[in-house]
Amino acid sequence: MMEINNTDITTWALPEGAIARLGRGSVKDIAFSPDGSHLAAATDIGLWWYELATRQPVALWETERGMVSAVSFSDDGQWIATGNSDGIVKVWETQNPRCILEVGKRVLNGNVSQLAFSPDGKHLAVSHTFPDWVGSVPVWFVETGVSIAEFTVEKPKAKPGVFRPLCFSPDGTCLAYLSSDNTISVTHLETQKHISQFNIKDKVSIRLWDVTTGENVHTFWGHSSDVQDLAFSLDGALLASAGYDGAILLWDMKPYHKC
Repeated sequence: MMEINNTDITTWALPEGAIARLGRGSVKDIAFSPDGSHLAAATDIGLWWYELATRQPVALWETERGMVSAVSFSDDGQWIATGNSDGIVKVWETQNPRCILEVGKRVLNGNVSQLAFSPDGKHLAVSHTFPDWVGSVPVWFVETGVSIAEFTVEKPKAKPGVFRPLCFSPDGTCLAYLSSDNTISVTHLETQKHISQFNIKDKVSIRLWDVTTGENVHTFWGHSSDVQDLAFSLDGALLASAGYDGAILLWDMKPYHKC
């Protein structure tokens, strides 16, 4: 990752005529580098790189357009993807601020919600906060920009500006995504056939599903408000959940490994 030699952060990548920058922009998304050495923060100003050992910013990318709304690393750390509030997605080399791929539609308020690399780093999936013009979850080949799939989603019946999660299966063959206000779909990338669909009955509980059978294996209760985010430990033994109630809970997943 190419660092900036100038240590005066207030003067990095200033617009013409400006002499200093106060603040670093509203943070929209964050991602750790796979080797644990850096943290990337997507902000209104651009993509800030922080060195974890010093807790200081060492680089600032994508300042020409700014308004970075999502960021994600490939598992091998070779690529980093950024999404903007106008719907454009870019893939960069992590060792050099060089964009190798630009895809998507440039549309006002076409906010990129989440980016996900496949485990092998070959594919990139994108979700949006779905204004009227967006009705799909596209998947591209990272190195060529060729479309591999585009999965249809329903436009929201309620608020359009909600977070739209998505993730690849560990083997990279399937993609799970929010296909409507209350449904999560799991689709095979190569055949583009639906494997399972799960109905979201509420936003306070956490539900564990068997993808093959569609069975609700277990339901976890503990949050008093909507669950905001989930993350598994690397060995899959623990699940962390964060809710709008301000609580972060840890769940023992070992009894469900057979699922």
